[in-house]
Amino acid sequence: GYTVLRANDGVRALALSAEHPDPIDLLVTDVVMPRMSGPELHERLRVGRPGVPVLFLSGYQPEEISRMGWVHLLPQMVTKPLNPGTFTEKIREILVRSS
Repeated sequence: GYTVLRANDGVRALALSAEHPDPIDLLVTDVVMPRMSGPELHERLRVGRPGVPVLFLSGYQPEEISRMGWVHLLPQMVTKPLNPGTFTEKIREILVRSS
């Protein structure tokens, strides 16, 4: 029942957000992407849409994410390959927590 705005990088995601008049209930983004990291995308998106929750995806394991200085992302992150059940549970958890 959600509308999905799909972008191939953070720059395009910000442009789509600016064009989209409705609220954005959840940002789902990779941690590491070309042109802009997922954490940077979330930070910049929140300027125009304060409080938008985020779910980070990563092919890196939690230990690697911690070494990169992004330990604070771990509570809002799932690792790839994605298990559909884990993915939907995490989405539900984040949406409930943010409401």
